[in-house]
Amino acid sequence: AYPFIADVKDGRALFYLSDSSQAGGEVSRYGYLDTSGNEVIRAQFASANDFQDGKAVVQIKENEYALINRNGQRLATYPYAYVGTLGDGLLPFQKEASGKYGYIDESGHVRIQPSFTSAFPFSGGYAIVNTAEDYNSIYGVINTQGIFTIQPAYNDIRDLGEHRLALGQAIDPKQSFIGSVYAIADVNGRKLSDFVYTDVSNYKGGLASATNGTQTFFLDLNGRPASGYPRVEGSGTLELVAPDLIKAYV
Repeated sequence: AYPFIADVKDGRALFYLSDSSQAGGEVSRYGYLDTSGNEVIRAQFASANDFQDGKAVVQIKENEYALINRNGQRLATYPYAYVGTLGDGLLPFQKEASGKYGYIDESGHVRIQPSFTSAFPFSGGYAIVNTAEDYNSIYGVINTQGIFTIQPAYNDIRDLGEHRLALGQAIDPKQSFIGSVYAIADVNGRKLSDFVYTDVSNYKGGLASATNGTQTFFLDLNGRPASGYPRVEGSGTLELVAPDLIKAYV
């Protein structure tokens, strides 16, 4: 019955309805279903995020966001141009549409002053931020006090889960948009591998799929090819779907 339904998260599934009767073209409004398919929060938001720990961030209208509970009741309202996903009690935000990013707490108090060109949600006590002042990328990692635990020096940083990061070094520093080659590191920035991987997936059960451009294989938590698993010719991904079965896409 809907153009889109997201995966169920925390007992709620995000959906949207399109309304073409509005002046200015088609408008989408977001709401939430329960696991039985009932509309527990009607489609009313300009944008919305998944629930986690009983809370979700939604956009009411331009320059107005809110934190709601699983019944749709407002817990807090934020008069900002952008408010992102909640993590570790903090939310990335922008005061003005063209301004820098910082972090507020659930009450709306500024905890980390806007000083980043982009900012990702906190997870496990750290967040990835971009400090570049131009079209380039200079990524680092901060803690909940806003102190850099990994200095901004990378073309890309990916949170791989299980306390591991992929640090990206530009393939061509003069053309950073071409992409990165990655090294595996812990969340404190200690490098566990060289910059040898052209792509890395998230860790799951101590394994992450990686490729060096010619072969695809699993990495262990030490950032090295995991023993006891195959190396597949070609560039792609591997996924352990059963103890004796691997799904490969190369």
